[in-house]
Amino acid sequence: MNENAFLSLVTFGTLTTDESGFTLPLTINPAHEIFEGHFPEHPIVPGVVTMEILRRGLALATSQNIRLRKAANIKFLGMIDPNATPELVLQFSTTETDEGLKVKASISAKDTGAVLFKQQATYYAS
Repeated sequence: MNENAFLSLVTFGTLTTDESGFTLPLTINPAHEIFEGHFPEHPIVPGVVTMEILRRGLALATSQNIRLRKAANIKFLGMIDPNATPELVLQFSTTETDEGLKVKASISAKDTGAVLFKQQATYYAS
C-alpha cells in the first residue's frame, strides 16, 4: 500500500508512553476505496493492513524505518469493521535484543477494549 493510500485510510492520534510501553490511538476511514474490494457489503480491514498499522506505529515511536524480521505469534482475534469500530488503540512494548527490536503488541477497539489483534515479533531498522 503506497503512502497516500495508507494516509487516507488510517489517521494516527497522539503517541503516548508510560512504564508499560506505547499507546497510539487511530481511526480507520470507513469510506476508503480498499473496502470496495474487501468486502463491498461487509467491509473488513485486511490482515496485512492491520500488520502495516503496527509497523507504521513502531516506526513513529522509534523514528526509524522498521521492517519485520520474524513473527513468533500473530493472532487475529476479531474482525475490524470500520463502520462499527472505526476508532482503535494500538498498544505495544519493545525490548532491544541482538536480533533486533522485540515487540509485544495489540490492537483493540477504543469503545469496548476488545482485543482484535495480537502480535509478538522481532523487527529491525532498515
